[in-house]
Amino acid sequence: MRVGTDLMRGRVVALWALLALLGGAPLARAGGGGENMLLVVNPEDENALRIAQEYQQLRGIPDANILFITPLKGFANMFTAVPTEAQWKTSYVDPILNAIQARGLSNQVNYIAELGQPYAFAGGPYGRQSAG
Repeated sequence: MRVGTDLMRGRVVALWALLALLGGAPLARAGGGGENMLLVVNPEDENALRIAQEYQQLRGIPDANILFITPLKGFANMFTAVPTEAQWKTSYVDPILNAIQARGLSNQVNYIAELGQPYAFAGGPYGRQSAG
């Protein structure tokens, strides 16, 4: 079951990398509320949409803290292909950071969760890389 472990580790690394890019965001408080989360959802994935809706209700996540990003075509399945580092940055990292700033969430969002999004990219000196 190493593949599942590697995938989970990759998702955690990707989320921490995005948080590191936020730079000045305050540290998450234990038990932070829904207003402290940005939920990034694939609008083309029915399961991701259902889970996001339930998660939003359970955590009390405001609508402004939900960002819909359609994955690049051909990169939805991480077992077959991954975007390049440049594609990953321009298609995911930049829109996430821009949405946080545009929505006035810079001093509010402490963590980012994703549903149905790629979390790795191809490139760098070692080939396939996690977002960290």
